[in-house]
Amino acid sequence: SLVVDEPVRAAIHASPQIVDEVHQPVLLSDVTFNSVSRQWYFNGLKADTAEVSSFVFPVDADSVVVSLAAYSGFGCGDTASVVIRSDVVRLWVPNVFTPSRIDNNLFSVVATPLSSFEIHIYTRQGLLVYASTNQYDTWDGTHLGTPCPQGAYAYTITYASVHQPRQHRTLSGTITLLR
Repeated sequence: SLVVDEPVRAAIHASPQIVDEVHQPVLLSDVTFNSVSRQWYFNGLKADTAEVSSFVFPVDADSVVVSLAAYSGFGCGDTASVVIRSDVVRLWVPNVFTPSRIDNNLFSVVATPLSSFEIHIYTRQGLLVYASTNQYDTWDGTHLGTPCPQGAYAYTITYASVHQPRQHRTLSGTITLLR
């Protein structure tokens, strides 16, 4: 008698597909049609054979390719892949700067490329002394051309990543201006 094996159609369900936290776990499920065994691969390296698998997204990676090789009871197989991307925004804001020095005279935010960026810097009394929508702009410690006094200034930064441009995040803190 002739036995016909149904074709295997490999499929992966991954959650999340965009990682937005350092060391975030990614859950993977084999949703293959007609398979009895499988092999997971992370960036080409053999992983486990469980129906549900997971991994912790590496800190230094921009993306991880997850592949699944699925097999029927007769050894027929198919593969599927999904790319898990990093959306971890790295944002560095200095806590002090000295406009009168040559080596530390501009306040600037260092960040991974962003789809939107907005910064506001205020005095302790709430007066806006600096604002920008360009993540590469710098503040020289002046307001309307006049040097601002030494002291603490509050800032708010609203930004969105390039992978999730509609998801805005806000960071606030203080910067000390020394003269």
